[in-house]
Amino acid sequence: MRPYNAVFAVLGAVASLGPASAGAQGTEWLRAHIPFSFQAGKSELPPGDYDVRFDAGNPMLTLASRTGRKAAVMMTVPMDPPRGTNQEPRLVFNEDASGYTLIEVLDPGDGFGIGVLTANHPRGETRRTEVPLQRPGRATASNAP
Repeated sequence: MRPYNAVFAVLGAVASLGPASAGAQGTEWLRAHIPFSFQAGKSELPPGDYDVRFDAGNPMLTLASRTGRKAAVMMTVPMDPPRGTNQEPRLVFNEDASGYTLIEVLDPGDGFGIGVLTANHPRGETRRTEVPLQRPGRATASNAP
């Protein structure tokens, strides 16, 4: 068992305490290659390949490295995804003098968006950087990695 699977097991138990309708939707999981170090919640994470997991009925977001060595769990708030031509799922980062900070997960094609609650406040000028997400599927007890 990969170490970050234990994190997902705990999150699954917490998610199961939510409304029954949210539990029936399943946990969305996506994958991303993030080519730079970044802040996710209170964790500093290195560049690499990550699993991104969230449940529409639970305010928790989890990023776990595919190597199983690093993970971060963050509180989120729902938000309206932007309207426009880019309907692909993506992570959104603020880049400032201190580096990159994860601020949003967007999936406009599914009408989904969450903002990441963070204590980091931008320093000076900021720039938005987007990283595409790949959709391997919806996790269930039978197909979770």
